[in-house]
Amino acid sequence: MPVVAAFIFAYFLLVLLTSLAGALAGLDLLGAFTAALAMVGNIGPAFGDLGPSLNYGALPSPLKWWYMVAMLAGRLEIYTLLLVAGSFARAKSDMKGRSRGLQSSQKPTSKL
Repeated sequence: MPVVAAFIFAYFLLVLLTSLAGALAGLDLLGAFTAALAMVGNIGPAFGDLGPSLNYGALPSPLKWWYMVAMLAGRLEIYTLLLVAGSFARAKSDMKGRSRGLQSSQKPTSKL
């Protein structure tokens, strides 16, 4: 059951952040919220300025990029993106540990 709750929390958090991004870009609250649901849920057109007879072409480019990420997150089921981001973070921390090299007290050994 905690897995389902975590998924629902991540879904609603993504919808909230996407709605906030739309509202900050100048959309009205109804348009921003329904656009966020349309992006994350991949359900089609939104209401208001982004209704079925209009399109997303007039939106600012950064918002279009954010909507693209939200659509991918909704399409790939948010957990996939969290797993990929976690594996990149883990790999980066592993590389950081390896890039420190040998300590000054350690001498390289050769196995010839």
